Amino acid sequence: MNSEGFRLSSLGFGIDPMSHEEVLAEADVALSASSTAESGNTIDARSVLLDGATDPPGIKRTNNGWSFSGPSRQDSIPRGIFVCAVGGLPLFSTTDLSPSTASSGWLSFSLPLGEDHVERVQPEADADDRRVEVVCARSRCHLGHYFGKGDGYCINASALNFIPAAATTSGGDVSSRLLEDGRSQEKGMDYNRNGHPSQVWPLSWHALEDNESLSPSIRTLRDALLPQPPRLKSAVLGAGCFWHVESALRRLPGVVGTSTGYAGGAVPSPSYEQVCKSPTGHAEVVRVEFDSDVLPPRVLMDCFLAMHDPTKVRAHGKHAAGTGQYRSCTFFACEEMAGVAAEALRECHFQLGKELSTELRLMPDECSGGQWFWLAEDRHQKHDEKVGKVSRTNVNGNQIYSISVQEWLREYGRRSASVLGNAETVQVAASEPGDDGMAMMMI
Repeated sequence: MNSEGFRLSSLGFGIDPMSHEEVLAEADVALSASSTAESGNTIDARSVLLDGATDPPGIKRTNNGWSFSGPSRQDSIPRGIFVCAVGGLPLFSTTDLSPSTASSGWLSFSLPLGEDHVERVQPEADADDRRVEVVCARSRCHLGHYFGKGDGYCINASALNFIPAAATTSGGDVSSRLLEDGRSQEKGMDYNRNGHPSQVWPLSWHALEDNESLSPSIRTLRDALLPQPPRLKSAVLGAGCFWHVESALRRLPGVVGTSTGYAGGAVPSPSYEQVCKSPTGHAEVVRVEFDSDVLPPRVLMDCFLAMHDPTKVRAHGKHAAGTGQYRSCTFFACEEMAGVAAEALRECHFQLGKELSTELRLMPDECSGGQWFWLAEDRHQKHDEKVGKVSRTNVNGNQIYSISVQEWLREYGRRSASVLGNAETVQVAASEPGDDGMAMMMI
């Protein structure tokens, strides 16, 4: 990743344009070979996407093998989303299939998932073909045509991959379903030249957060892409007042959800007043659920250690390590995450040359070992957003506010300049004012 900011869509997906070379390279891997339909017509996704060809009428089969031929209607097909076969950007939902799809020779949609996920290209003034072309906002590949509000979007099925929502919610994983012919199973997260993910996963989940205001199509998008374990991981982190810790952590790319609460003490279901005034032993913490393919656990831990001074004891007047509601602490219910945290703490100690006060505890699985994280009162959830201390608008003017890790470190890093990368690839960030003299932190 470099220091450039993400270009995010209104739904939180990276829409940095792919280069021509990237498009060709992904097409070589991701597109199905041309095939012959029962009608004898040839279906060639590569020609459609790269050369502007058109699928044979009536052959509505996606690049990854889902057939929508015949009298397909909204109520007769699985709920899911359609993503571009090159670049993976989500484009359409079955919720928005037009009634004309049943009688049309091609897939027809009333509208896309996000207006900025597709681009409508007007014909040249002297062009014989007066149709409005529709292309993917990320790959710029040809998808089909737009015929106005009445007829909507007429899209070639071979330009798309279909991802059913039900398979994900029942425990499946999107990466193993993107292509059904076995050539691209377990592709994982690819990164384009800007270091931004170029697959289907959103960078920001803020527009997809589970609430009653989600439209049916956006809820379908969420259900189709919501990561499942082991990709979906969680960490419980404390670094001071949970209002501001949550506000900062929510801006990291790949964070699916956060909640403030209390952990580390012996009093069950404590109130905020009890934690502040009584010896409950609890710390103010934030539970972070994140997509580990977008935000690796080690990056999350290093950002956590960069956002506060882990050598100091901040405990509302209590100066013993492991005490006080504002103490530096980490809690995990799985050994893998605890191991990542332990390694990050060891390296931080070595680099800073000081003892750390950060508490690391491996906790039992709450499903089997009893509750240890207690949700804070509703007034403490997303507090800084509720009171208007955080703008939800990013640099593109969209109501999304996740930023790149590099931008995050510049805004929330509380110590001297950070070293980005690893032992093999080291990039030194520009020094920030307010250097407290500590050694540089390895990210």
